[in-house]
Amino acid sequence: MSVEVSPPFVIPGKPRSEARGIKARRQAPPPPAPTTRVDAALDRLVISRALWLSPILLLQAVLCFRLTNGLEEDEALSINAGHQMIGHLLHGTATPAFGRYFGGIPSVFAVPAAMLDHIGGPDLVRATNTVLVLLATVLVYLTARRMVGQGAALLAAAVFAINPTTIFVARFASADAPCLLFLAASLYFAVVAVERRAYPWLAGALLSTAVAEKYVVILFVPGVLITAAAFNLRTLGAQQTRRLMLRITIATLLGLAVWAAVGHGDWSGFGRNALGGHTIDEIAGLTLWRDGWDYVGVLALASVVTAAVLRGRRWLTVVLCAAGLIPVLVEIVYQESASLQRNIALSMVFLAPVLGLLGAALLSPGRFLGARAPLAVVGSAVLLSSGMGTSAAMIHGWPTSTSINSALRYYAHDGSQRFLVDGSDLPAYYLSDVTSYGQWSSTLDDRYASPGGVTRLRTDIESGAYRLVLYRDNGATPALDRSMIPTLRTRYTLVAKVPVTNDNNHAYWSLWLSELPR
Repeated sequence: MSVEVSPPFVIPGKPRSEARGIKARRQAPPPPAPTTRVDAALDRLVISRALWLSPILLLQAVLCFRLTNGLEEDEALSINAGHQMIGHLLHGTATPAFGRYFGGIPSVFAVPAAMLDHIGGPDLVRATNTVLVLLATVLVYLTARRMVGQGAALLAAAVFAINPTTIFVARFASADAPCLLFLAASLYFAVVAVERRAYPWLAGALLSTAVAEKYVVILFVPGVLITAAAFNLRTLGAQQTRRLMLRITIATLLGLAVWAAVGHGDWSGFGRNALGGHTIDEIAGLTLWRDGWDYVGVLALASVVTAAVLRGRRWLTVVLCAAGLIPVLVEIVYQESASLQRNIALSMVFLAPVLGLLGAALLSPGRFLGARAPLAVVGSAVLLSSGMGTSAAMIHGWPTSTSINSALRYYAHDGSQRFLVDGSDLPAYYLSDVTSYGQWSSTLDDRYASPGGVTRLRTDIESGAYRLVLYRDNGATPALDRSMIPTLRTRYTLVAKVPVTNDNNHAYWSLWLSELPR
């Protein structure tokens, strides 16, 4: 069945040929007229369109703020890095080459995150990220309203708000939330670039900043440009659209050049983490495909069906689907698994308007409404249930060091002692009041992760180089952890073994204390 949808917005009272002369006037056109009967019904029901977005934002805030957990390793790394960079700026203290570990320029997020942490701890960092994702939802709504109409835009905002990946990003203290906001803002200003002379340059600046936050956004840059071109082509014509896209492209390149100059010493992780980064353990391709399907498979299928069924905006929906799905496919094909679930939130910026258009078509009065409406209701219930359940599993699924911190605090002290952990940023953060960052080493360091690392690790442990050694079952470097156990049993004493989480008795933290005199 095909559903007829009216063409995109054209300036009222002006033929399309005159609309191409919009450059000379530079007057902001009014919001697009209703494109479906759902839009007309909404406009009759309420005076303020913003009232319809408020419940969606309230629901999203509730879904986000209900979730909490101890810091995850990447969160601790970001905040620790920010504190170290601030210390370097203020006191000249030496800092590690954090650029190797980040999927973006470290200082862009880490320094503001450390400032927020100093004021209100990790909770304030996460709360700020939640607000940024709420703002991204508003921008998704505004963009979708331009492209697909009022009713579909509200549904698009709802789909974006309750998606588990966006909820996860909102409660994760990393660069993902500001990156999501910058990407959504760049798409909006690219779509409305014709309305103000500054908008193309603003779109490019925001897009380059999103790339600086997370290098993986470079996969979405063509999608932003092509989406804006597909939307504006019918009203501006080919020549004017090309000029508009050229300005956005130039602005993006200039922005990237500025960020490259500002963070010239921090780009060492670009080659390693440009597509999101690998995990330490190899993950089978089929596992990544399964994870991708779990996170976005049904929504991707629904988006493709929408692009195939709906007339009137077929090319726009096809472009949106491609812009959202191709980066995910690239990450899976290249097995860039480290932040796949977070990067899918970026794809939702493009997929949400398509899904909103599908929802509006299902709810439009007309033939077969009795068959279409239940599909929309069931789909909404499934999306909400998935958003609540999957996001909770994602937030509560990572290991924390909460259970072992008290034992570490008893044995670890500031000074010349050194401590080895398979992921050192968690204890380094929680024990920053009694130890210094330089005392902590990780089995993730190049000294042990590079060829010959097993031998070097065994030698260091035999010599008692570390006062404490901490690892967990199925940790970040399980092969290295297993290789050092025989040596630990001869040179160290197991002083603590506690579950990683209270409800998981299958994974334990193991803390070993050196028997050699110091």
